[in-house]
Amino acid sequence: MNTNGLHFSKTVAALSLEGQQETDARHNAADIVGGIITAYGAAANGSLDASRIPNAPITGLVYGRIQSGKTRAMIASTAMAFDNGFRISIVMTSNINDLVRQTHLDFAGGTSGVLILNKDDALDREVATTKLVLERTQGCLLIVCSKGNKSLTNVAKFLGAVSADKYPAIIFDDEGDQASLDTNTRKRTKQATISGVRVGPSTINNIIQNKLRPAVKRHVYVSVTGTPQAVLLQSADSTHRPSFIKMLPAGSSYVGGDEFFSTEEPVDNERLITLVDRNEKQQLLNPRNEIPAGLRHSILFFLVAAAAAIENIGLKDHGYSYLCHPSLKNDEQAKAESRIDNFLTEVFDALLGGAKAQRILNDLTAAHARLAATLGAQTPVFDNIKATLRVHLPLKRLLTINAKVKRNGINYGKGLNFLIGGNTLGRGIAIRDWLVTYYIREAKVSQIDTMHQHARMYGYRSVTIEYTRLFIPQHLYYRFRDIYQSDEDLRAYIERHAALPATFPVEYTSGLRATRLGVLDAKKIDTITPWKHIFPNFVVPPLTVRAYD
Repeated sequence: MNTNGLHFSKTVAALSLEGQQETDARHNAADIVGGIITAYGAAANGSLDASRIPNAPITGLVYGRIQSGKTRAMIASTAMAFDNGFRISIVMTSNINDLVRQTHLDFAGGTSGVLILNKDDALDREVATTKLVLERTQGCLLIVCSKGNKSLTNVAKFLGAVSADKYPAIIFDDEGDQASLDTNTRKRTKQATISGVRVGPSTINNIIQNKLRPAVKRHVYVSVTGTPQAVLLQSADSTHRPSFIKMLPAGSSYVGGDEFFSTEEPVDNERLITLVDRNEKQQLLNPRNEIPAGLRHSILFFLVAAAAAIENIGLKDHGYSYLCHPSLKNDEQAKAESRIDNFLTEVFDALLGGAKAQRILNDLTAAHARLAATLGAQTPVFDNIKATLRVHLPLKRLLTINAKVKRNGINYGKGLNFLIGGNTLGRGIAIRDWLVTYYIREAKVSQIDTMHQHARMYGYRSVTIEYTRLFIPQHLYYRFRDIYQSDEDLRAYIERHAALPATFPVEYTSGLRATRLGVLDAKKIDTITPWKHIFPNFVVPPLTVRAYD
C-alpha cells in the first residue's frame, strides 16, 4: 500500500503537519485505508479494480474519541485512498449547518488537487466538468454533504449522472450513529409480529441504502463516530453492521474522560470538577429567583480563568469559550441566555465600582484563589485580572446554538464567548479553546451515546487544562463517570478480539441505556453484561423503612 503518495503529501502540507503529528496522521490513515482495501478486495474477489463489483455491501467502523481528530483522520484517509486507486470520496455529515460548514472547510483546507463539491453547489451544473475530470484526467472527486433528504437525493442523482458506479469509492459517514440508521427498525419488528404488515425504512436511511449506495456500486461505507453503540448493536442482517472495526487513537495532548471522570467520587477530582446543586435548573428558569449559585460561580471562574489565559497565552482568533448546557428546550436556553447576560452586566458594573461591587468582587477573589490552586505561580495578580476583564467583558459574545438560530458557523469573538445550547452543541461541533462548562441538562433516562457526545470538554486541551473546570450536579457526574467506564470497557473488549466479535457488551446502570431503542431490532439485540455487579451510585434520602412483625 502506498502511504506516501502525492495526494497524502499534499494533505500533510495543507494541514501543516510536522513531526509526531505527521507520523500519527500517516499511521492512522494507513490503518483505516488498509482495512478498507482489505475489505474491498475480499468482497471483490481479491482485487481493488474498477471492473470488479463487491459481491456484498461492505461496511466498516472507525471508532474514535470525542473531539479527538476524527475529521483530520478522514481527510488523511481520503488522500491516502486516492493514492491507492480510489477515485471518489463522499463525506456525509450531520444535518446541522454549523457542522456541515465546519466539515467542508476542514476538507477544503486539508485536501489539494482534488475536485471538491458540497451541498451548496449547483450540482447539475458540475456534471460535465466532473465527468471530464473522472474520465479524461484520472482525477479524483470529493463531495461533502449533509444527511438531509434534499442534499442526499441531489448527491445520489449527481453521482448517477457522472457514472460514479464505474469508480472505486468510499463513503465516510461522519457521526455514523446519527441520522443514517433506520429509526423504524424496532417499529418494523413489532408491527410484523402484530399485523404482518412490513414498515418501510426511515427517510434518510432509505435514501442512503437505496439511492446513494447503489450510485457508487464499487464502494466501502465507513461509519465514523466516538459513540458506536447503535452501530454495533445492529442485527447481523443490517447493512449498517460493520464487517471491520478500526480503533482511532487520540494524540498525546488529548484530554478525555480519564482526566474528568476516572475517580469514583467527584470530590477526589476538585482540580477539574465543581459540584452544583441538583435543583439549579428550577432556580435558573424562574426569573424571580437570584441567579443560581453554581451558575454564578461558574461564570465568575470562567472570567478569571479567561483573563488569566489572555494574560499568559494571549488572545485567540476564536477567543476562550464558556459552555452552558441548561436544557434541550429552546425557550429554556433563551431564558438561560437572558440570565447570563444580565449577570454579566452586573459583573461589569462591579468592576467599574458599581452598587453591587463588594459581593461580586469578593466572589471574583475567591474564583481567583481557586484558579491559583491549579495554575500556581502563573496566576496573574488580581488587579491585572480585573483590568483585563474591564477591557474584554464589554466585547463578550453570547451565542445561543440551536436549530432555531440560523447560522453559517459559530461567530466567535476573540475574547470571551458564552455558548448556550442543546443538541446542536452536543454532537460534532468542535468548541475552540473551551475553558468552563456548566452542565445541568438532564433526561429521566439518558442514552450513553447521546450523553457522551455532550462531553465537549474533551479535546486537545493540554495547554489550557489548568484553566478549566466542569460545574455539574453530583448525580450527573456519576452518569458521565459510568459512561466513561462503559466506553473504556467497550474499547478493551474490541481490542481483545482480533476477529470481529459476534456480540458487544452493553452495561446497564440506573438512568442509563446504551442507545435509542428505535434503531434496534427488538428480537435480535446482541448484548452481554461482562463480569459486572451493579450497585447504586448513591442513596437519595429520605428512605422508607418497613417494619415487619
